Parts: sequence; structure tokens; C-alpha cells
Amino acid sequence: MHLQIYDRLCLGDVTTLEFSPSIDLSGFNSLELDVVTFDTSVSGVRVVTVSMESSNDGQHWEYLTGSGFFITAVGYQAGTTATPVFASKARIKLELYNPSYTALVSVGVNITNQ
Repeated sequence: MHLQIYDRLCLGDVTTLEFSPSIDLSGFNSLELDVVTFDTSVSGVRVVTVSMESSNDGQHWEYLTGSGFFITAVGYQAGTTATPVFASKARIKLELYNPSYTALVSVGVNITNQ
């Protein structure tokens, strides 16, 4: 199942760190991110770090090892493999590498049962 989490989210100026709403994983146990970057203020350097976190209670979040990648240019990027999740909830974390950079991104996640 594919969920569109952000459609043309602008990172920069005020927003340098963004967490998605909690994603309910009932019946699913793996996630794979996909990101379309429409614009960045710089190219060829790390602009945004994209990663996923998991939680069982929605209060305490842990980084999902292997879920992250860097956005360095305009275009499409996706995780190379699905990330196993052993929790009931997940969320996406977007972090601008440098507060003077900007980026315009759309983010989705494929939720599957491995």
C-alpha cells in the first residue's frame, strides 16, 4: 500500500526539521520511502536527510536502521530495500542539513508485509 505523506513540502527558512504524522502499521511490517525533489537551493551537496522512526506508544521514537538517505539534487529517490519494522507505528523525519538551504519535496511510503 502506498501513502502520500507530503505533497510539495517546503523546507527552509523556518522549517528545518519536520516529522510526519504517525503512520499506523496494523498488519504490516516493512516500509520503503520514496521522495521527489522539485527544487533545492544548492546541488551536489547534502541538502536534506530523510529517515524513518518507529514506536509502539507514539511517544518514544527510535531510528529505523538503514532507512535513511540524503537528498543532493532534484529528481526521484527511493530506499534501496524495504526496512523491517517491529513496532506498531512509524513516522518520517526530514531534516535540512544547513538552515540556509531550501528544498521542495514530496514524500511517500510503501507499506508492505514481508
